[in-house]
Amino acid sequence: MSYDNRPGRPSTGNVIAGVFLILVALALILTGGGCTVAIFMFGGLSDTSMLPMLLISLAILGGGCAAMYFGVRLVSGKYD
Repeated sequence: MSYDNRPGRPSTGNVIAGVFLILVALALILTGGGCTVAIFMFGGLSDTSMLPMLLISLAILGGGCAAMYFGVRLVSGKYD
């Protein structure tokens, strides 16, 4: 096997970008999850004006989960 065909070896740039993406994902997950918990603790869904805020916070939470998934894949060498 030649050195050019080694599977699963991420480059240095991919590792740095993946770590940065994981840190951004953690911030998004904490923000989205914290807002969701705060909405349910203080207001609940008894008032329909809280529904758009809940959807925004769940979208941020979902974006954080997606960023975490791609960051881990980037660090582990799944992308070239």
